[in-house]
Amino acid sequence: MLAAILIALVLLCLSAKVRSVLAMVLPVETEWFLWINQHHNAFWDTIMYWASDKRFWLPFYAFIIYCLFQNFCKKIWQVLITIALLVASADQIASGLIKNTVKRLRPSHEPNLTTIIHLSKAGAGGMYGWPSALSSPIFKSILSAGSAFTGSLPEQRFLYSFTLELFNNGKLT
Repeated sequence: MLAAILIALVLLCLSAKVRSVLAMVLPVETEWFLWINQHHNAFWDTIMYWASDKRFWLPFYAFIIYCLFQNFCKKIWQVLITIALLVASADQIASGLIKNTVKRLRPSHEPNLTTIIHLSKAGAGGMYGWPSALSSPIFKSILSAGSAFTGSLPEQRFLYSFTLELFNNGKLT
């Protein structure tokens, strides 16, 4: 978590540099987006509609919790709280801090593209699209689940120690 906050602060300081990099990437991204978008059909529209629904992913999350429970039965609450804190921090940094600073429009909100693109029933999403507020927490949760107790990342060691301390002191038991 601490590393994520430091990264966010560095990104804020370098937001002009980030914007210039995004400006270089934008033409390529737009070209790919338009190529993919022109190949739309009912099958992919249905897939995108369901994949955009948060309830669609509940079985996946249940499966991850089941796997965590199988591996960390005695420490499951520490694992879940640690992952929840990491996911929440990744989401808040991506959505609240970086997106509102960089203000990178989604392709579906680009004024030059709105008349030539096809949107599925799922809709266009929020105004800004970078970084992805969906993929940031998912990436963090997968990373955390894979190395929750190996202590391979500094913020994981900190959060694991923090949650373990809470449990050991009887505050959450």
